Amino acid sequence: MTVRTSRTASFGLAAAVTRSTLVALRAKGLGDGWERKNHAGRTVDLYAAPAAVAGAALAAARVR
Repeated sequence: MTVRTSRTASFGLAAAVTRSTLVALRAKGLGDGWERKNHAGRTVDLYAAPAAVAGAALAAARVR
């Protein structure tokens, strides 16, 4: 039971870090190098990748 709780807590913490990193990067607005046009011609941002890396790194650090 303790292992399951620990995994759940790690997952929740990683998700929170990923979301907060994404929000912070979007608020900061790093410039045009972080925006691209997709195949439909809409502008999309590329902030999700560094946010996902931050969350994954935190989750990996918590695994024993």
